[in-house]
Amino acid sequence: MNDLIKNIDKLHTTELGAERIRHNLELGVADVVNWCKLKIVQANKIVRQGKNWYVYADNAVITINAHSYTVITAHKTNPRNSTEPQITRADLSDMDEILTLQYAAYQSEALIHNDFTIQPLRETLDEVIAEYQKGVVLKAVQDGAIIGSVRAYAAGGTAYIGKLMVHPEYRGKGLGKRLLAAIEREFPHLRYELFTSGKSDRNLHLYEAAGYVRFWEETDASGIKFVYLEKERC
Repeated sequence: MNDLIKNIDKLHTTELGAERIRHNLELGVADVVNWCKLKIVQANKIVRQGKNWYVYADNAVITINAHSYTVITAHKTNPRNSTEPQITRADLSDMDEILTLQYAAYQSEALIHNDFTIQPLRETLDEVIAEYQKGVVLKAVQDGAIIGSVRAYAAGGTAYIGKLMVHPEYRGKGLGKRLLAAIEREFPHLRYELFTSGKSDRNLHLYEAAGYVRFWEETDASGIKFVYLEKERC
């Protein structure tokens, strides 16, 4: 028996979380927490990744914070009934779900470096909100769930792009490329700059295929080498 099931009585959610889950899964139940408890007991798979538990039951995945036992969100996972992801500007109310996505998306990056203290896994909700208020955050939504995101801000004629992420279950389908093109359209006629780990071959391939060129490298205090790339204004 895993820790989630052992502590199932601690499960709770916020009013916003309950509303989001009802919307994403088209639920008609009043007590979302009890519904989630039932799905946990009946789950096909329960996986701990970083700060969250992911519960796979029927055609849904439920995301639960592993420390507070807060049910954060849930979304459908049946690909045959999935719609095409829609990319739009995110709202302030989306930031907690985007942060949850970020924790899931950057697990692979942490594994590359064997370092689970990298900045994307330490970022707080307040810090994400500050970035939202500073620039533009986009979200990719499929079946009511945020499965991808990217953010950027403009300064001195350059759009600084960061946190381009796609949920691990939805990678390899061109969504990262679409998100990159979408955030560029938010800042027309500017120079674009971004960076990634020198070990992130997938990211480097994506950026260079989109016309970015390397112009700088540096190594941080933890020994991770970062590659900076730019794309001149069109």
